[in-house]
Amino acid sequence: MVRLLDGGMGQELRRRAVGPTDSLIFSARALIETPHAVQSVHEDYLRAGADVITAHTYVTNRWRLRQEKLDDDWARINAIACDLADAAREAVNPGALVAGSVPPLRQAYQADFVPTATLDAEYAEHVLLLAPRVDFFLCETLSTSAEAIAAARAVASVDRRAWISFTLEEEGPPRLRGGEPLAVAVAAIAGAGPLPVDAILVNCTTPEAVGFAVAELAALELPVPYGGYANGFGPVPGDFGLTSGVSDLVERNDLDPDTYASHVARWMANGATIVGGCCQIGPPHIARLRELIDQP
Repeated sequence: MVRLLDGGMGQELRRRAVGPTDSLIFSARALIETPHAVQSVHEDYLRAGADVITAHTYVTNRWRLRQEKLDDDWARINAIACDLADAAREAVNPGALVAGSVPPLRQAYQADFVPTATLDAEYAEHVLLLAPRVDFFLCETLSTSAEAIAAARAVASVDRRAWISFTLEEEGPPRLRGGEPLAVAVAAIAGAGPLPVDAILVNCTTPEAVGFAVAELAALELPVPYGGYANGFGPVPGDFGLTSGVSDLVERNDLDPDTYASHVARWMANGATIVGGCCQIGPPHIARLRELIDQP
């Protein structure tokens, strides 16, 4: 059975011109200023056929909210994010699952800024808050195995399960943006002792890079499901998150729903059983993937 994830939230809100988009985490502000828009995106993904929607908690850890002077509302904003996902599920498909997003604790893609000394404590705080409100955790866009292990340990502390998803360099053999070969990162997780990891994924890189990664994951003969969910951006600069942000990235013009589905079909042919979309992959793409998965 192939499970279908949803697509991106922030870029979909941007596409729908929801609120001012000059903030680095404008989509976090949407949770308190235009919550109906966030719920609408969740509902559209469910109507498109997603089996899993991800609560919009990628941008709501305490450090990110502090950048916008919203950290005093940290608990309330995270509760809103989970409640909106749950309301969308109840409105459209009560059988769907809600994942809690566990993101990089600092800038995405920038392994040098991973707060090694406080990884365990910060992830534990994030996960503890979300645990009563989600079905499982999607620890995503991680650029180092250290992040993945710390996130999984946090999930274990609340007796829940996790899917781990790494972001990869766009060129060359599958390698995390922090430099580790994908196979080495996977081995590090396996060697970290019993962890509640139910899937290994890759995300927030090109469909082509996901394809190479899925082939490598297939060769590793993992004891858990694997898959991926790509973004729709062109090349990402090395300073992304430092001097440039999502609004500076260029959307590819060659990833319409049919083309994206052709990439995903190749992942599935290599054994991927969890697929979906990341930034710039919207409800029409997810609807096309639903057709792909359901075809005889």
